[in-house]
Amino acid sequence: MTETLRAPPQDNELLGDHLPRASAHKVRYGKSSPSHTTQSQLDRLSPDFANVQERAEKIAEKAVQSADLSIKRAQVIGGLAGAALTVALAAFTLYWTSLSKVDLLNQNESALEKRIDDKFDNNERILLLEQ
Repeated sequence: MTETLRAPPQDNELLGDHLPRASAHKVRYGKSSPSHTTQSQLDRLSPDFANVQERAEKIAEKAVQSADLSIKRAQVIGGLAGAALTVALAAFTLYWTSLSKVDLLNQNESALEKRIDDKFDNNERILLLEQ
C-alpha cells in the first residue's frame, strides 16, 4: 500500500462536495465568504492602500519625527532641570556660607567681649592692689 503525497488544495480546486471553496460557503450560508472583498469595499480604501512601501516609509518617517521630538524635549527638560539644580545649590551654598560667617563673627565677638571683660577685671584688681 503506497501513499502519494498531495499538495494542499488551491482555491480554484473542487472540494469534497464538488464545489469551489467560495461557492461552497455561499451554498452553505447563503452569502459570500467573509474574506470575499467587494468592489465597493475596495473603492473605500485609500488610493495608496496597495502601495505598502510608500505607506511603510510614511509610518517610519512619522516614528522618527516623533522620536526626534521626544529626544529634543528630553534634552530641553534635562537642561532646565540641571540649571534649576545649579541655581538651587548656589543659593543654598551662599545661604550656608553667610550663616557660617555670621556664626563665626558671633563667636569672635563673644571671645573679644570676654577678653575685654577679663582685662577690665584685671585692671580693677591692679588698682585695688595699688591702693
